[in-house]
Amino acid sequence: MEVLQLKINLPVTFIEDGDAVVAYTPALDLSTAGDDKEDAKRMFAEAVDIFFEDLIAHNTLDEVLTELGWSKSIETGWQPPHISQEAIKMAVIESTRKRGCGDQLSCRRESVCRYMSY
Repeated sequence: MEVLQLKINLPVTFIEDGDAVVAYTPALDLSTAGDDKEDAKRMFAEAVDIFFEDLIAHNTLDEVLTELGWSKSIETGWQPPHISQEAIKMAVIESTRKRGCGDQLSCRRESVCRYMSY
């Protein structure tokens, strides 16, 4: 039986959500939660183990990691995509007007419409 061993550094974001802490990695599009950060780390490690066990059991490792943007080389094996995170200041305008004008050429999204018809 062949044993697959991956040694990778996954970027993990921790988000406090009420009484829980969510651990999320965009490299696997995987998240889990715990009661605190340490519990979230433990739960995350378990979720990653289950994730890879499932990929291996279903023989979909190459397919899924490729879809997630990972690259594979003989020298380094599987490598996750480079992920960066930064804060971007944005102004969000909330409107109480009816959403969407029906003009799909001028609307990128129904909730952000430049030409409202009333």
